[in-house]
Amino acid sequence: MLIERPTGRFTRRLTLSDALDSETAEAAYDNGVLTLRIPLAAHAKPRKIAISGSAPRQLTA
Repeated sequence: MLIERPTGRFTRRLTLSDALDSETAEAAYDNGVLTLRIPLAAHAKPRKIAISGSAPRQLTA
């Protein structure tokens, strides 16, 4: 267990990546634990790209 600051006021700043959607971030504080949920931005999520072309051919040696 890590205790950064046992008493008093504490501040920490984080630099977020452009791949995160900070507008929809959620935070919860419960029993002294701060939980941040920051989803990936739409442009950073994996996408499927259709590939068109002819059917695979069998090679002869």
